[in-house]
Amino acid sequence: MDTPLVSIIIPAYNHEPFIEGAVRSALAQDYPNLELLVLDDGSKDNTYARLQQLRPACEKRFARVVFATQPNAGTAVTMSRLVAQCRGKYISACASDDEYLPACISTQVAVLEAHPEAVQTLPDNYFIAPDGTRLERAWNKDDTYEPLGSDPKNYPTFAAFWQAQMPGHDFHTADFHSYENLLKKHNFLNGYLWRTDAVRPFFPLPNCRMSEDYYINLQLAKRGRVIFVDRPLFNYRMHPGQTVCNRALLQVNEQNLFTQELQQVCRPGQEHWKEILQKVWFTPQCRRKGFAWCYIERRNNYFRSQRVLHLFGKDFPYHTRQRFTLPACWGK
Repeated sequence: MDTPLVSIIIPAYNHEPFIEGAVRSALAQDYPNLELLVLDDGSKDNTYARLQQLRPACEKRFARVVFATQPNAGTAVTMSRLVAQCRGKYISACASDDEYLPACISTQVAVLEAHPEAVQTLPDNYFIAPDGTRLERAWNKDDTYEPLGSDPKNYPTFAAFWQAQMPGHDFHTADFHSYENLLKKHNFLNGYLWRTDAVRPFFPLPNCRMSEDYYINLQLAKRGRVIFVDRPLFNYRMHPGQTVCNRALLQVNEQNLFTQELQQVCRPGQEHWKEILQKVWFTPQCRRKGFAWCYIERRNNYFRSQRVLHLFGKDFPYHTRQRFTLPACWGK
């Protein structure tokens, strides 16, 4: 098998206890041709100092190493700057508190090389505790994780949990991660591998607080097939400081995500995706809020040279580089 260059990117922020584990898991990959890019987003702890201690080992292992730090700019800006520097045919993104398993990248490269129509692979994930021990997700308690072997009904992997939430949904079909299915249930996994020429067209990411993973997955679903790799290849760490533990923040992130996606589908050439978004997500949201009829439309205002989104019976103007605001009732 050919071994095209793979770019590993790690956006890092306040993960001093975990950054070494993330980088060492990249060092331990059994795939030979890798570059490593880590950007510290203005951490307030010693994340960047810990990272620098690993530079000698990384320079021996990787074809290219980029370690940098910046004033805090947020995940979207950090990811965009990392992707802009990638030279690989494929990109693998790892959060600075997660870890690869040794065959993570090699297994997924083999799949993408065999399927040129695919733009992304998604492997199964194990859950791990802050100390690295395996966990399982409780079957009868929301957002609760227990030691491995606590209950045979628990979910030992991320895919097992998602499949239980989506009975009858086959993860092995060509449309398992389609745009429509993602809008119904955001069943994405971590440790993914992207085809670089598939992600470049929608980078840089919108500069706002949102669910970046969800946004990226929606854009990739428009561009080609996504393949599930039915094998745990990644450790997803559960700890109190992560975003998924903050429900209020998750709600804001998802609200902003759909604000951005509404802008995307209002662009020329996006009519197919706008129709799906309106049918699957937008219309049900409006009807739950008491609207019998709704539509998505972009209008031109020649006096102010602005684009205007017609939403909830009102026009919401926005500039190319400025988010528009939604009514206060949105998301309630």
